[in-house]
Amino acid sequence: MSWQLSLRGLTSWQWRTLLLFYLASCLTYYLSTWYVYGGWSTGHPPLLNLEEFWAAAGTKFTVFFVLTLLVLYLADRLSLHHLRRFACFQVVALPAFVLLAYALQRALLDAFGWVFLFGGRLAIFNELLSGGFYVCQLLLLVVLHQAGTSAATSRTVAQEAAEPPRTAVPTDILLATKGNRQVPVAIRDISHLIAAGNYTEAYRNGERYLLPFGIGRAEERLRAAGFMRVHRSHIVRLTAVRGIYRQGRRYLIRLMDGSELACGKTYVVRLKELRGG
Repeated sequence: MSWQLSLRGLTSWQWRTLLLFYLASCLTYYLSTWYVYGGWSTGHPPLLNLEEFWAAAGTKFTVFFVLTLLVLYLADRLSLHHLRRFACFQVVALPAFVLLAYALQRALLDAFGWVFLFGGRLAIFNELLSGGFYVCQLLLLVVLHQAGTSAATSRTVAQEAAEPPRTAVPTDILLATKGNRQVPVAIRDISHLIAAGNYTEAYRNGERYLLPFGIGRAEERLRAAGFMRVHRSHIVRLTAVRGIYRQGRRYLIRLMDGSELACGKTYVVRLKELRGG
């Protein structure tokens, strides 16, 4: 399972779903605030008042949306395909989202001369609302991402079944994804590969490419080309290995381009034998 969330990865229907979620959350929050602060009984605040709506709910969810775009951008830059990376990022992103949301809301309301309802001792409710909304939104994004991945896989399988056989790609070339393009990558130029859920990251001259199959299939395809699996998540080209060294209880592999990868203990002896020492 890939945990990568990104702006470029969201399709049009996923964007529509996310925006509908924002609209529903904004209206629910506004109606709840209106009811708590008087509702029909006092006539204040007025229900159908654009300025009141913007002051009570519009600024809050606009700030949430802007910060969400920032979070998705950073997640895309950090390549969070692994669950551990994804979880570590969220541990930092959640409190940052809450604190920045509070600061930006205050700044916007002060700029318009509006009252901030959740100040002083009530501030904790604002932080809980921001944190809860972030978690709900994150769960929605994960569900949308997985639904989109499943749909794309189903379409690909259906297309492959319907299309006539195509000319085979040369065995020394892999078709990989770089941004929004598919590009051929010569196997001899790949230095190492890293597992990324149902995909595999291939590195060539320090640049990352995404292969449409898992690390197990990558190992099968590249074994005969001088590649070796050195970790459950890592494959290296033997001629790209500069050296192997130990750091505490861990073994690390240093590649010609300066990259370092963890090496499982069970692979160390075999790797040294294949490299000739």
